[in-house]
Amino acid sequence: MNRIQRYIFYRVLRSVVIIVGGLALLGILVQGLSRTDIIVENRQSTLTYLQIVALGAPQIIALLTPIAIFVAAITSLNRMHRDSEIVVSSAAGMTQMDIAKPVILLAACAAIVHLGINTLVQPAAQRTLRETVYTARSDLASSLIRPGQYTRPNEKLAVFAREVNGNEIFGVQISERPRAANSLDYFARSGRFLEVDGVPGIELQDGEIHRLDEDGVLNILKFDQSTLDLSPFVQTPEAVFLKASDRYLSELFVIDETNPRELANQDKFFSEAHARLTTPISSITLVLLAFAAVLGGNFNRRGYGRRIFIASSLALVFIILQLVAQSLSASNRPLNLLQWAIPISGIVILSVLLFYPRLIPSFELGRAQWLDTGYRRIQKDGTIAFQVVASYTGKASRFVTTKYQSGRSGVTAALGKFQTDIWPAVKTRSLSFLKSSQSVITTRAQQVYRTFRKWGQSALTTLAGVSHIALDKLNAREWLPFIKSRLSVYSQALVRFIKR
Repeated sequence: MNRIQRYIFYRVLRSVVIIVGGLALLGILVQGLSRTDIIVENRQSTLTYLQIVALGAPQIIALLTPIAIFVAAITSLNRMHRDSEIVVSSAAGMTQMDIAKPVILLAACAAIVHLGINTLVQPAAQRTLRETVYTARSDLASSLIRPGQYTRPNEKLAVFAREVNGNEIFGVQISERPRAANSLDYFARSGRFLEVDGVPGIELQDGEIHRLDEDGVLNILKFDQSTLDLSPFVQTPEAVFLKASDRYLSELFVIDETNPRELANQDKFFSEAHARLTTPISSITLVLLAFAAVLGGNFNRRGYGRRIFIASSLALVFIILQLVAQSLSASNRPLNLLQWAIPISGIVILSVLLFYPRLIPSFELGRAQWLDTGYRRIQKDGTIAFQVVASYTGKASRFVTTKYQSGRSGVTAALGKFQTDIWPAVKTRSLSFLKSSQSVITTRAQQVYRTFRKWGQSALTTLAGVSHIALDKLNAREWLPFIKSRLSVYSQALVRFIKR
């Protein structure tokens, strides 16, 4: 490389380092916030927390490298083009390939570094990260004991220790099922956490066990050494299973066929392996896209915001296509070819359009002016389409307005005719009908009333006659003494009740 090419190389490299560093720090900060439970719940040291956060950095850097290369290339080239440095280089005899060579070389170096991170650094870091998190969460001494405080990992256990020194505890009080009638209380001078055949426990020394029997009598059992099984009270984390991101490239292609979990995730492992090999190539594709955005047209002192926006949109679409291809290949192994076809086809198409436009005879675009020409064509077609839509919209609006006005005038005329011609006749006939109906109803009601009144009078007359006949047939002299005697009895009973 000559001096100008080295200048372009180091200028883009400086931007790449700054952008990757800034984005990586931001990603590490977000990941660190999601790992605060290691300190809060598992009470690990700050060194362990920083180690876990740092182990997640390689994966973040590998994810952000292509995006950082694209942003650094497009910003550096845009600044150089705006300051006429690219114009001066072209006037000095440098071709477009000569100007693009340091940027493409930087992208190739970034792709090699990216490949090394994907195949070596990231699996080692992720494996160590998973093992560190497993060790932190399975540390019973840190998760169960807080010096000088009662801790309750669940409803069946309460633990207190005066002092903690590594794996040993002093001044121990453990309550098993504290709210139950058959609770047990352990008091010991010291103890230590241990694990026997994968079962966690606490070995207590020089202590007592207090228990109430069925009669409420306190039983005390002294011991020199006793072991308390913690497996019913704590949940031991599952054994570490290496996910696709934790495995080396050889472990992704060659799996253990005797392990059912690895057989179930075989397609995911293949997809992850191809993704690690193809994502570094995307750096070269995105650099070519950035080069086309800045140098793919004529010089413009007002800036290249329009072309940069189009190139950024295409870069976003390219990254989304890569993620979709990786997701689809996780369930269908032949689709892994898409992960190779997308970045390689992008490199071929952009290289031909930028450096060998004569290989495309159907496009007479001159010297890499395809981006501006395509934009102008889209703008022209969009303007024509908008004018056509506006004309049809105006015609439709005028048609609807005419029909509405004609319909409104017709409805108004019909209402006026109804009010002047039809409504007076309808009103007159309705009133006459109501008056005749009222007279008929009144007459009929009077007739019904007279009929019911006549029936009532005849019924009363008949009832009076029947009553006189019944009284004549009864012998009043026989009934009067009996009624008199009953009345006297009832009156005496009423007087006695009142006196009480």
